Amino acid sequence: MTDSSQAFQNIEKPGVLFNKSPIPFKKNRTLQIIIVVLVILWGLTAIRPADWTFYLLENIPVLLFILLLAFLYKRIWLSNFSYLSISLLVILNAYGAHYDYTNTPIDGWIRNLFGVKGEYYDQIVHFSFGLLMAFPLKEFLTRFIKLRTFWLYLFIFSLLMAMSATFEITEMLVNIITNPHNPEKHMRLEHDPFNTHKDMTMVLVGSLISIIIMIVTGGRRKGK
Repeated sequence: MTDSSQAFQNIEKPGVLFNKSPIPFKKNRTLQIIIVVLVILWGLTAIRPADWTFYLLENIPVLLFILLLAFLYKRIWLSNFSYLSISLLVILNAYGAHYDYTNTPIDGWIRNLFGVKGEYYDQIVHFSFGLLMAFPLKEFLTRFIKLRTFWLYLFIFSLLMAMSATFEITEMLVNIITNPHNPEKHMRLEHDPFNTHKDMTMVLVGSLISIIIMIVTGGRRKGK
């Protein structure tokens, strides 16, 4: 019997978020609910998006990533909390893509509430990427590498920043190909030349907050 099949014998109660062992999908009610809600909300964002090309470019890579997680569920499992974090990020991205990441209702609400100009939802999503992906990365990495706490969190932080930089470079290349006459449009550089820098800064802040939370909560568990 393989290690993965042995681990599946340790079935915890359905409905657990921070499960410490894998739960067969048929008995994992929490994950089933997460997926149903994800599909419904994701489907709603696909109704008459502002720009179908942009919407697909933003969501197809995410869909492939979700399918990969599903395929590897029995081999490389994550806690339900990690799947919930990933799902929240997927919905935040799909919502922004629906509005072409410009003039979302949330942007309008921020402008009216604080009396500011510009578009902020894109930065919220980048902040959420750093905040929500740190814990799933920690769970994934701890299964394959043996690093002490400091080096583990440093690696998580470095990986998140590298992923952010890779995304910005990819976004630049895609926009040059799909919008050769105006690649700055979807990159929001027309009115803000520092947009890319702000996006990466938000990832930095979000990841640091998440890492600090993990360090504090981890220390409390050890102290008990």
